[in-house]
Amino acid sequence: QASTEDLRVMGEAVRETIDRSEGLIEALLMLARSESVTGRADLVDLTELAAVCVTDLSAQAQLAGVRLETDLKPALTKGEPHLLERMIANLLDNAIRHNLPGGYLEVTTETTGKIARLTVRNSGAQIDSDVAPELVEPFRRLNRGTAGFGLGLSIVRSVAEAHHGSLSLSAQEAGGLKISISLPAEPVMTGVSVVRKAQALTQS
Repeated sequence: QASTEDLRVMGEAVRETIDRSEGLIEALLMLARSESVTGRADLVDLTELAAVCVTDLSAQAQLAGVRLETDLKPALTKGEPHLLERMIANLLDNAIRHNLPGGYLEVTTETTGKIARLTVRNSGAQIDSDVAPELVEPFRRLNRGTAGFGLGLSIVRSVAEAHHGSLSLSAQEAGGLKISISLPAEPVMTGVSVVRKAQALTQS
């Protein structure tokens, strides 16, 4: 004897459950793929990938009231471009969702010696320094009320390690996180242009 409204509410609930299930499956497949890299090793500039991700997520950041800041210097490495781009996108998406209105998200890339480094800092709630490192474990989340499954940082770490790199994560005293990805650097060729699409976007 369900009414039309009852059926509508039920249908929306079922659709939401299906959407979340599809999202979980996609995240698990991405995690599995990142743990079995095919060995493809294209020359990749983390600067360019970061600029693209910042552009793609700028609307999300604006809606969340998060200010984007970038300092992108050449950071060449080798690997699978799609996986490395997904790694950066996950980092930025996580930093936006776990932020505060009026907060900031800072993205930097650089090459130091033999290391190509991507660093993401964001404002947010204060996190216990002992708890922060656990956030890279699968299904670990500080706030169950936020979207996601707690797989974003697990995928990030897995992609970094699959490319012979590492992830370091620490809680910032004022709140939020600092996450750095270190990958083997490739020599920066003379005349390589630095992509500054992200800076132009945030300054417009």
